[in-house]
Amino acid sequence: MSEDIMQGPRLYHVYSTVFRRDYNVTAADKRHLYHVDNSMWTPKKPSLTLHAGTDNKAPIHAVCKYAHFSRHAKFGLGDPNQPNQVTWEDLTCQSWTRVKYRWQMPLRNHPASKHHAFVWKRTSNVGVTDSSPSIWAYDNYKLVDEKSEQVMAVFTSSSHKSVNKNGKLEIYVDYGQEFDVLVLITVIALIEKHRRAKHNASASGGAAAGGSSCC
Repeated sequence: MSEDIMQGPRLYHVYSTVFRRDYNVTAADKRHLYHVDNSMWTPKKPSLTLHAGTDNKAPIHAVCKYAHFSRHAKFGLGDPNQPNQVTWEDLTCQSWTRVKYRWQMPLRNHPASKHHAFVWKRTSNVGVTDSSPSIWAYDNYKLVDEKSEQVMAVFTSSSHKSVNKNGKLEIYVDYGQEFDVLVLITVIALIEKHRRAKHNASASGGAAAGGSSCC
């Protein structure tokens, strides 16, 4: 990994709030960085809204929208309440088993590409530096560069002992704060998609809640 890109890994902790509705993100030293508002029923409101602060009154930095009856989603950097501020991108499922999701973004500090593509892949053998992913956990992901297959980031879900903690995200490249924000919103989008699918399957009493129904 080249020294002009790699500036040291950054660790984030992802937690669920009461009743597992919203999400909070802290730094490695547990400083509260982001609050992710999770909306399921409000018309025209993004499914996920990432606020740079402790609650939904803080400035909006990113959003994500789920499409009904679709494996895909859309996400954007910026505040949709401000006209023409958000640049929308696609989070595209590339596998019928829902284990690969592709997305892209412009890397303003990276002259090699105006739009760079990345892929989240479910993994059972790559974990955050001080963690080992459980083979039984579904929400373990690695983010790879689509062209080079270099690992850009890893999300390792927490064990069942951590009731409110979803897991830890470690980002290995320094593409700027916007990149970190979009890595966060896209991986939380996958976690929440899987959570909703499990809830729907449980409510219906029949559908399997495993990989084939995560989206």
